[in-house]
Amino acid sequence: VRGQRPHPSPMSSHDATLSPPPVAVGNSTDGAVGADDGAVESERKCCFQVGPLSFSVRCDRFTIHCRSLFGTSHSATTERCNALWTVSVGGDVASGVGNGEVGLPPKKKGIYYADQEDVGVFFGAVINAIEEQLPLWTELFPGPDDPQYNEKLKQAALSMTQRAFGDQKMAHSLIRKIEQDLLPHSQLHITILSASLLSLTSSLLEKAEISDHDLALSWRAPSSGLESALFDLLCSSLGVLIGGFVSEQCD
Repeated sequence: VRGQRPHPSPMSSHDATLSPPPVAVGNSTDGAVGADDGAVESERKCCFQVGPLSFSVRCDRFTIHCRSLFGTSHSATTERCNALWTVSVGGDVASGVGNGEVGLPPKKKGIYYADQEDVGVFFGAVINAIEEQLPLWTELFPGPDDPQYNEKLKQAALSMTQRAFGDQKMAHSLIRKIEQDLLPHSQLHITILSASLLSLTSSLLEKAEISDHDLALSWRAPSSGLESALFDLLCSSLGVLIGGFVSEQCD
């Protein structure tokens, strides 16, 4: 149902939980001039286990209270209600966190297509797609006693990176590092998961474009926030800034 939070089955093979009721947990700001007292309200979160990794996908309402009027071409307000994506990874083999914020100006046809309701619908679609892909993703991670552990982990990282980025120059340097065994196991694990989620996000948008163009338009903003969080997770693991990662890949 449009706008509803997902309710994963308690009999699912992974641990899927919803976060507590909205609670303000900190102060922050976005790019708005004079932004003040940003509050994150916990809204949507699901947790999963894939191979040796536990990970969660979370999307919170991020309210910005501005000290001065914030205007667009069709609206003006002292409060902005954005969305903040967080992808967290934990486990003995790797850990990390990535964040991505989505600006959500008031909707206007032909200009701004997404609001909190659309973010919620996209979040539900992401969770459903992850549930469908978990069995396949689990097969990407070899067991610790597998005699071909190193090679299988390397090939999984190569495969998922190529699937996520295709022929884009952005992936060339990363692929070379994987091929030359320059990445430790922790970075290979994060690369596999990040690339898998990036590929899933892209696939959701492609399917929406085919079936419902208006739906696809409303998903572009929330998907960009999730993609930003995944790039942040990947780059944090690799020890580079996102800008440096992109320029390095495109050399």
